[in-house]
Amino acid sequence: IAAATSGSVARTAMLAVGSGAGITRDMPVIGTDGLVGRTLEVGRQSARVLLLTDPLSRVPVIVERTGQAGLAVGRNLPTLLLTDRIGPELALVAGDRIVTSGDGGVYPPGVPVGVVVDPRADGPVIRLATSPLGGGFATVESAWLPFTAPTYRPPLEAADQLNPPVEPVSGLA
Repeated sequence: IAAATSGSVARTAMLAVGSGAGITRDMPVIGTDGLVGRTLEVGRQSARVLLLTDPLSRVPVIVERTGQAGLAVGRNLPTLLLTDRIGPELALVAGDRIVTSGDGGVYPPGVPVGVVVDPRADGPVIRLATSPLGGGFATVESAWLPFTAPTYRPPLEAADQLNPPVEPVSGLA
């Protein structure tokens, strides 16, 4: 990570690698202690990273202790909010570890996101596992399950029924 911003509107970082090194959009960026964000824009020799704390950031996560799934949402603060929890109706406690779930196809499962520091029921607060503002080294990985549009190919028998052979019409001059 070459630089990071903590502006009032966007939270981004710059990587000193880009498309020349195989970086593409929507690749997870992982620091030494946990998830940093995902690539947003990529140039030949640099890439911009959307940090977890950005208000546009949404990461599918799991609470390790309870198995509850949810979203870690950026809110332009040094902490995240855990929203849209589904799963067992268990109260969270301070210290619950939050990791990526692998849902959504971008982030691999099991990457540390943070720990719950305020378990309030209306939206638990998560302290990040790693701080991108300190700079340092990060890995950029391929998307966990990159989206590919499904292709439908009917079986050969069905294809014949959809496009029956045309019989030549006789007697036309």
